[in-house]
Amino acid sequence: MIFEHTKEQSLLREVARDFTDSEILTSAREREEKKRLDLALMFDRLADPGLTGIILPQEYGAAAAGSIRYAVAGEKISRVCASNGSTLSARFFDGCNPIFLFGNEPHAEPFCCPTCTGSEDRALWPQQNFCRLRWRVQ
Repeated sequence: MIFEHTKEQSLLREVARDFTDSEILTSAREREEKKRLDLALMFDRLADPGLTGIILPQEYGAAAAGSIRYAVAGEKISRVCASNGSTLSARFFDGCNPIFLFGNEPHAEPFCCPTCTGSEDRALWPQQNFCRLRWRVQ
């Protein structure tokens, strides 16, 4: 068995590390102390380097990169801020993935495309309502 990253996985790891160091790390402590969830960071800026819909097919605006690359990106994000890594995970596995796997095209396309591209995040509507009760959402 080979336990080394492929070139594509290594590149994604570097992209995720650079993004987390420049975008997430700089404000993580402040957000945690103020108990704030930065929606622009979680939805808009994570989509720019392609970190939002890593596993889904390209026709949904995702990267179609696979589970290993998703795990690599999630690990790098969680390394800096566990709440951002958990939110990314919830966004995909609780939101998009069930619709993609068990829904049909009329359900999946309007739900998954905006989430993968960062234009709108329908995958976290239930979590956002919970966070509004506990934290002040920016």
